[in-house]
Amino acid sequence: MGTRSITFIRKRIPKRACSATKRSLGGPDESQYIYEYFVCVYQHFDGYVEGGLGEWLAEFLSKFISDFSSVNLDAGFFAAKFVKDFMEKDDQHKTLYPIQPLQEMFRCDHQYAYIITVDSTRKFFDDKSIMLSMYSNCILTARPEKFMEKYKQVKNQIEESEIEYEVIDYGDEEVEKEGYLSEDRLLAKFLLRFEI
Repeated sequence: MGTRSITFIRKRIPKRACSATKRSLGGPDESQYIYEYFVCVYQHFDGYVEGGLGEWLAEFLSKFISDFSSVNLDAGFFAAKFVKDFMEKDDQHKTLYPIQPLQEMFRCDHQYAYIITVDSTRKFFDDKSIMLSMYSNCILTARPEKFMEKYKQVKNQIEESEIEYEVIDYGDEEVEKEGYLSEDRLLAKFLLRFEI
């Protein structure tokens, strides 16, 4: 019940396509991407995955993709829609946090962190536009429509893992090929440096 969580929305831009070379919020220097953060929200209760915020996020994202498929929208519109629906979804204690350096945002008291990554290279929202990641003692990344299925497959591995920020590789070639696993590993290494 009292499982605290934070949720971020970010857009990833390949470094080769971006004139900026430095992240204003910090992050791993080895990353192949620049991340633009739009939102950080905190929820005091029900932050867990099954039957909690993780499941709500997967459902919200899948519905958003279905409703706005093939529409030319930017990550700002998506972030605004997310904040509106997130704040109205129930009467749990929720707070919108200011965007600040990454290590500071991750220091917020939480058991789960969810990162919604919007791919800037996609011209339209579709089933390849958004990835959902869950950070607890492990890191799991999947497409929203696959997220709960993948979580249930590796739930025991996540609960039994003794490696902090272990990246769960469940054999999804798309997640590996699109660079999400390697980016998760870099972020985990970055966060461990700050003992977050």
